Amino acid sequence: MNHENTDFLLLKEELRRTRIFCLISSILTACLLAGVIFLAVKLRPLLDFANETGPKLDELLVFTEEITPTLNHISSFLDEAGPALEQLSSLDIDSLNNTLKGLEDLDTESLSAALRNLNSISDSLNSTAERFGSLFSIFTN
Repeated sequence: MNHENTDFLLLKEELRRTRIFCLISSILTACLLAGVIFLAVKLRPLLDFANETGPKLDELLVFTEEITPTLNHISSFLDEAGPALEQLSSLDIDSLNNTLKGLEDLDTESLSAALRNLNSISDSLNSTAERFGSLFSIFTN
């Protein structure tokens, strides 16, 4: 009977340890469940925000896909226009301004008269050259 008593005490001790282990496991499970509920409450606004911004991000993606060829075209245009832009940036703006100021003071009527005279002289020289050409053609034939 002593042996049965010892077995009974051992089983009772093992049952007590199992109950303590189950109690600790239950407490940890309850804490874990409370943590999950807490996180779910805190993350709910973020989930709502993500649901609201999802369609807007899709629209942005479509817009980006539509604008990409245009941006590539602009980029290639800027690459091609680079040398011209460099030349423009190397212009002496002060010299251009001085030239424009000089043109403001220019008497356009006298310039027009001088150009008419120059054209008339050019016409006279051309007709004289044609006459000499025809005169010399007699000697070369």
